[in-house]
Amino acid sequence: MSHDHHDHHEGCACEKSIDAAPLTAAEQAAIAGDPATGSLAKALKGGFAFLKIVMLVLLLFFILDRFRSVSEGEIMVIERFGAFLTDDNGQIKVFAPGKMYFLFPAPIDRPVVLRASEVKELDLATAFYPRVSAEQSLSEALPNTDELDPLLDGYNLTGDLNLLHTRWKVKYRISDYRDYLLATQNSDPTALLAAAVENAILRNVAATTVDDAYYNDHRGLFERIDDETRAQLAEMKLGIDLDGSVANQSLRPPGPANAAFNQVTSSLSERKKLVDEARKNAATILQEAATEALQINHDALEYKTAVVADAKANAARIRDLQAKFPGDAAGLNLYLSQYRYDRLVDILAPARVYLLRKGQNVFWTAPAPEYLDEE
Repeated sequence: MSHDHHDHHEGCACEKSIDAAPLTAAEQAAIAGDPATGSLAKALKGGFAFLKIVMLVLLLFFILDRFRSVSEGEIMVIERFGAFLTDDNGQIKVFAPGKMYFLFPAPIDRPVVLRASEVKELDLATAFYPRVSAEQSLSEALPNTDELDPLLDGYNLTGDLNLLHTRWKVKYRISDYRDYLLATQNSDPTALLAAAVENAILRNVAATTVDDAYYNDHRGLFERIDDETRAQLAEMKLGIDLDGSVANQSLRPPGPANAAFNQVTSSLSERKKLVDEARKNAATILQEAATEALQINHDALEYKTAVVADAKANAARIRDLQAKFPGDAAGLNLYLSQYRYDRLVDILAPARVYLLRKGQNVFWTAPAPEYLDEE
C-alpha cells in the first residue's frame, strides 16, 4: 500500500511539472489581478513588438544595401566563391552603368569595379638608384661614396662596364579588362608590369656604352626600352598597355664620377654651341651669296633683254632703210653718214666736246666756237 501511495505521489509531481509551462486560467487571472505583473507583461509585449519592427527595418536596410550601381566610365564584375561570373559565351560577365544589381553578402559575392579609361602611374624611383636621404632625394644629389651594396643600392651596368643610376616613370591603363581580371586572380599585374619595365631597362642599358647612354644615343636607348616593354606586355597578356612612353626622370653617373661627367657635358655643350653658331653663319653667308647671285642674274637678264631689243630695233631700221633706198647704195651711204653725224651731235653736244687739230681741217661735232668762224 505504501508502495502504491509513493508511486501515486511521484506521478502527481511529474504531472505538475509538465503543467507548469502553460499558465492555467486561475494563474492568469491571479497575474492579471496583480498590477505590477500586468505592467511587466505589457512592457514585454511592447518591447517584443518594437524589436520586431527594428529587425524588419534592419532586414530592409540589409536587402537595400545589397543593391549596387555602376558609375559612368566604370565597369563592374562579380567574383562569386572565388570565381568571376560568366555570361552565356563563357566570358566574364560585365555589369554596365545605368542599372541596379543585387549582390549576396561576403564571402559569397565580391564586386570588382574598374575604370577602363583611368591612367595610372608606376614610379620606379628606387629600382636603379642608391640609398639617399630625404634631402638628397629632393635635390637629386647622389652620395659621394666609392662603395655600393648590391642588396640595398640600385644601379645599371652599361655594356662597357660602367655604372649609371636611373629613375623612371611609367603611365599605363587597362586595355583589356578580361585579361586584366584573369591576371589578377593569379598575380599582381602592376608588379608584373614593373618587372617587365625593369627587365627592359636592364637589358638595353647593358647593351649600350656609357657614352651612348649618357650623350650620343640616349633617345635611341629610351625608344628601345619602350619597344621591348610593349612587346613583353603583349606576350604576357596582362590586359595593360602603356599610356605614352617609358619616361626617364634621371640618368646620372655615380657620385665620385659626377664631376668628370659634368666636365664632359660642359665641353659637349660648348662644342654644340660653336657648331650651331658656325652653321648659322654659314647659312647667313650662303643666303647672302644666293641673293647676290640672283641680283647678278637679274641684271644680266635685263642687259641681255635691252641688247636684244636694241639689236632688233637696229635690224628693223636697216630693213626700213633698205626698203627706202632700193638699189641706191650711194644714197643709202649718204643717209647713214648724216644719221651718224646727227647721233654724234646728240651724244657729244651736252659735253661740249670739240675735236681740233692745228694746221689741218677742223672737224667738230657741235656748232663751232666763234673763234673758228673768224678764221
